[in-house]
Amino acid sequence: MQANTFTTVASSVFSSGHIASNIEMAVAAAVLDAKSSPWWTADEAAKYLRCARVTVYRAMKSGRLRAKKNGRGWLTRREWIDDSALLDVR
Repeated sequence: MQANTFTTVASSVFSSGHIASNIEMAVAAAVLDAKSSPWWTADEAAKYLRCARVTVYRAMKSGRLRAKKNGRGWLTRREWIDDSALLDVR
């Protein structure tokens, strides 16, 4: 499923007269985005961990969170986040 599939589903829900809550729409978007790429940015990891983005960057740079440098940014994977000690911090 691609991220633009969410837009199609959302427009059909609203056009058919059904009203979905903002929370349900946000969850659906997050699930589709997470499935579209195995790589997560620091922002996505911070949302998942419910912590500040700077906390994720520091963990990536120090090696506490496994990550790959991608140009100027950092990328990680959910499996790597789940295996890290950062889950204990939040």
